[in-house]
Amino acid sequence: MMANLIRPLLILGVAAASIKGTREQRESCPFFQQIGCLTDTLEKSCVPDERLDFLHKHMDESVWLCCCPTPYAACTKAERDPTCYAALTKHFDGGATDIPREQVVERLQHARGELWAAHA
Repeated sequence: MMANLIRPLLILGVAAASIKGTREQRESCPFFQQIGCLTDTLEKSCVPDERLDFLHKHMDESVWLCCCPTPYAACTKAERDPTCYAALTKHFDGGATDIPREQVVERLQHARGELWAAHA
């Protein structure tokens, strides 16, 4: 089971080795911060003894805070990135928290993929 959770991170590691463009070019993506934050959360979701509290909207390190301009800092609805919030709402059923770990990993990847596709 652990191999299945770690596999996405191994795939990400390979992809990271062939990243194109300068850091400045990558940071020019309007979703750079949100994609990075979702990647951090994805990493947490692969740790078997890590609680999935980050799925709760009002936790200190909630995945929902990834949609704010500053990572893990609360923001108002007006400041929240609507594309990010829509992707999380779609893949986490508007705030569902009772999701099996394997599905959390998959859903985070889908949400992150939607942000990437929105800028591609």
